[in-house]
Amino acid sequence: MHAKLLKNPRASNSSLSNLPCKQRAIIKKIRRQNSAFEKKLLSQPSSHAAKSLIRKRLKTMSSIPPLSVNGSLVHTDTDIASTFF
Repeated sequence: MHAKLLKNPRASNSSLSNLPCKQRAIIKKIRRQNSAFEKKLLSQPSSHAAKSLIRKRLKTMSSIPPLSVNGSLVHTDTDIASTFF
């Protein structure tokens, strides 16, 4: 979006300088709304929606992705850690 404003001849300098601030504010607002929505869902832990949210959170990837070391892929967390020590 910033690039489009730079190309736009009608864009003022003040609108360009305020853009990053506005983007951060919107991102924060969306995060707060998502957090509030999840808290509302989890207020009734036995509901289908709460169980679905918990299941989704548990399925997220919590391990380290494979790492390429000297042309070979290292998959396990312990092997990845041992390459650095």
